[in-house]
Amino acid sequence: MIKDYLEYKYPVISCYCNWEWWNDWVNITDKDMRREKVISPYQYRFYKLKDLLRLLEAKKVPFPLKKVFFMGLPLTLIERKVVEEVGFKPYKYITDTSLGVLARRGIMFDLQFSIECANRNIPIYVDLRCLLVHFGDTRRFINLRGKEKYVKFIKKKRSLKL
Repeated sequence: MIKDYLEYKYPVISCYCNWEWWNDWVNITDKDMRREKVISPYQYRFYKLKDLLRLLEAKKVPFPLKKVFFMGLPLTLIERKVVEEVGFKPYKYITDTSLGVLARRGIMFDLQFSIECANRNIPIYVDLRCLLVHFGDTRRFINLRGKEKYVKFIKKKRSLKL
């Protein structure tokens, strides 16, 4: 992915993965979701993995990097200036007990990121060589042993020049 970035200079390059472990969709779509009020995954019109592989085999999609509207943010290289400009905000809020108590929390940060990028004409590319496996709701699979969940941003020390 770093080699792709150094060669193409695309501001957002990502792998892709299955939508859920039990489903044959991959989490990429070309559909512009900005005018949708998203309440269902069916609205995205995700590719089915077998259909994407057929398109690749028939050379009907660019390889290795494909421009997409949405990719779900699995293992994603994002330029710092994009993170600073776009940030990570929720698409909407829900109230549930996923945090251990009944609480309001933001969801669908990946969709909001895609919308913000599209609004700013920041292209998103998926590296079709990099397919990951998503096991579903990771809160159910990861035991954090009571530790606090957080994301830590580390101050930039140097630029990425190889």
